[in-house]
Amino acid sequence: MQKIHVAFASDNNYAQHMAVSIASLLKNTSHDCFLQIYILFENLDLDHIERVKVLSGLRENTKINFIKLSLDDFKDYPLHTQWHSIATYFRLKLPSLLPDVSHIAYLDSDIVVCDDILTVWDGFILDSSMIWAVEEPTPLYSHRLQSLGMKTESPYFNGGVLLLNLDKMRKNIFEERSKEYIKAYSQYIQYQDQDVLNALSEGDWKPLPLRWNSFFFVLEGIYKGKYRLYSDSDIQIAKKTPAIIHYNQHPKPWAEGCIDSRRSKYFKYIEYTPYKGFKVNQSKSYRPMLREYFRRLFLEINMRMPLLYCVFRYIKRALVKVYG
Repeated sequence: MQKIHVAFASDNNYAQHMAVSIASLLKNTSHDCFLQIYILFENLDLDHIERVKVLSGLRENTKINFIKLSLDDFKDYPLHTQWHSIATYFRLKLPSLLPDVSHIAYLDSDIVVCDDILTVWDGFILDSSMIWAVEEPTPLYSHRLQSLGMKTESPYFNGGVLLLNLDKMRKNIFEERSKEYIKAYSQYIQYQDQDVLNALSEGDWKPLPLRWNSFFFVLEGIYKGKYRLYSDSDIQIAKKTPAIIHYNQHPKPWAEGCIDSRRSKYFKYIEYTPYKGFKVNQSKSYRPMLREYFRRLFLEINMRMPLLYCVFRYIKRALVKVYG
């Protein structure tokens, strides 16, 4: 029986959401394979560990393993955004953590799987590329490539859903190179390990179909025509039949004010977990929802009318300077 290896990284804050991601993976993966799941963590209470272990009962031929790491190994790594934790760097150590594993899928803990991962796994393990991933829209990254030591024409992928060729990463001494890269480019790294992975696999990664990492902003059409590797048809397919929904926006489905219409998938799969029954107090959602609508409106204005967007930003900065 074929074996599929899948890794997650989490802490106490994301344990519930990781459980939802794992439940969706188990409920949608073909029974023709064995699922070997690895949880990378530094701070995960025993209660959360026991709850996540229960999930293996959702599917036969499934094993969940826990691998504890030390933050001391990442103490000098930059963390420039409030939305990420140092745990995002854990996946850089997968080649040495799992020396007997040749290929692995890495999934963020704010995703829901809606399709059978086996359908892309077979092609991946036969391919020679280091990474399979989904490209991000060019406006999100093109202005940063040169500062990261990359070619300005290179595509850049999102790190939320990755298929990693660990054999090739070990052959290319990826972990050692990542440490050297972080030391050299620390001041320019903005999206933690995602920047590192892109820089060190430049020219050696292959695009997954867009539907395997379905962003919300992208599917709203804001970035239509802003890809190098995907067509408008790819966007429509990803919107109508997402294979993985990635809640990479804020607020998340479990927070007040989330306006993602696909948030119902999160609550569908949480009912398969020991965290079932979780509810969001929508009575307090009016103001954050309104703020989110305006944020997305301004993002669309930036894409369609950049000069008008600059005027709005100037006014905003002036008001902040005067009124604080």
